[in-house]
Amino acid sequence: NRNACQWYKQVVQSEVFEYAGASFYMADMGETAPILGAYHRPDVNGLSHHNAYSDDWARVNREAIKEAGRDGDSFFIVKAGYGRTPKYAGTTCLGDYVTNLKKRKDGGLQSVLNGIVNGGFSGFTYGHCAISVAVPRTVNSLDNRTKEMMCRWMEMNAFTALFRTHDGETPDETVSGYGDKYLLKALARWSTVYATLAEYRIRIFNEASFRGYPVVRHPVLHFPSDEQFMTEDAFSFMLGDSIYIAPIMKCGVVKTKTYIPAGRWIHLWSDSVYDIYGDTGTYVEVQAPPGEPPVFYKGCEELNLVVSKLKQKGIIGLEKTPPKPKRFSLLKK
Repeated sequence: NRNACQWYKQVVQSEVFEYAGASFYMADMGETAPILGAYHRPDVNGLSHHNAYSDDWARVNREAIKEAGRDGDSFFIVKAGYGRTPKYAGTTCLGDYVTNLKKRKDGGLQSVLNGIVNGGFSGFTYGHCAISVAVPRTVNSLDNRTKEMMCRWMEMNAFTALFRTHDGETPDETVSGYGDKYLLKALARWSTVYATLAEYRIRIFNEASFRGYPVVRHPVLHFPSDEQFMTEDAFSFMLGDSIYIAPIMKCGVVKTKTYIPAGRWIHLWSDSVYDIYGDTGTYVEVQAPPGEPPVFYKGCEELNLVVSKLKQKGIIGLEKTPPKPKRFSLLKK
């Protein structure tokens, strides 16, 4: 319906950009083609147009931005897509999740990681998921386990394309975490990490725009001969080509054995260096309490500067007499 498209674009331009002064917005409900809607072609209905509707929805929102003269300084988020959606959408979101950890079937952190890396294979280069900072009132309180789960979600999402929170579908029926000092401190910590990675992330965004490389990448894209990355569920991911993250998906973890691929990797929190030779990686044991997930990076000027800034901001703690960084040389037979 061309008249409806024109009306909607005017709403975005007048209400979102002019009145609210926003630079981005959620273009929700792109997955719900109106079953009884009036379509331009008489042979099209809501059922036959269901998949293509997501493409059209993204295109109309993109046109609204261009016609408003905001192309380049604003974007929108969509939660549904089809073959041409990445051409128009600024970023894609996996939807609204209840904060959970490992479980895949009920929308846990594992399903989010699977969705982001699989979307990257399919051309959705700017994938992310909002961090839920609320729990149903049936839970009644923010206990330590719930707080830890929320923090683990923050840890992972700080290394994705977009870092944002969500306070639930029905705020009146949830207990918000915004009033909790522990969660606010964690939110400030991981917001700082995300912001400090801005220049590195911009380079990756350029690769996504001009080459189609996903921002969040399945490790198999860089290590195609490593069979450890052929498992059904992803257990790690990469931000660009130089940062490797293995998110914690269980409560109560303070130390873990993490698989890292071949190459020279520096542990973000301890400065320990791991030299892993051969075609495949190996498992290493690292401290991983809440606030310090297993994150490794390749030593280069770009990321050395990032680490220096994180230390200056107190994100990476330094003792008065810092311990000498450990160096590990692991030769594969």
